[in-house]
Amino acid sequence: MRCLRPCFWPLLAGLLLLGTFGGCGPGNPLGRKAISGKVTLDGQPLEHGSIAFEPMATKGGVGTGGVIAGGSYSIETTKGLPPGKYRVRINASQGDEQVSTSEAPGPSSAAPPKSLLPPKYNTQTELDCEVTEAGPNQFDFALESK
Repeated sequence: MRCLRPCFWPLLAGLLLLGTFGGCGPGNPLGRKAISGKVTLDGQPLEHGSIAFEPMATKGGVGTGGVIAGGSYSIETTKGLPPGKYRVRINASQGDEQVSTSEAPGPSSAAPPKSLLPPKYNTQTELDCEVTEAGPNQFDFALESK
């Protein structure tokens, strides 16, 4: 019983230090990398759209996506990609992409917006890229409307 008091404080201090410095492991366990680039359509910056990266590995891959604005996209490290090969899908539609807040969610009577891009860039994509450990992981895409 004598050791209970003198041993308590060093034990408590050790546990506090372990909790402070032990953490939950590395901050980037998948080794994600920031991704960025430019997207042009017929030589002009693609004003608005979306870009998605899907892992080409058959098992256990991580994908991500982002917004294209003014011909550029940027995905920060925390939402980036681990090194590997990826299939790329780019979508862009005519008109303003604003969603009406006065309309209830669900099917709409309005016609869907017309895609600005051929299927070879999205539903039947032919685009791919490889994210590397060393980088830079900047991927530019020059698209053609025809």
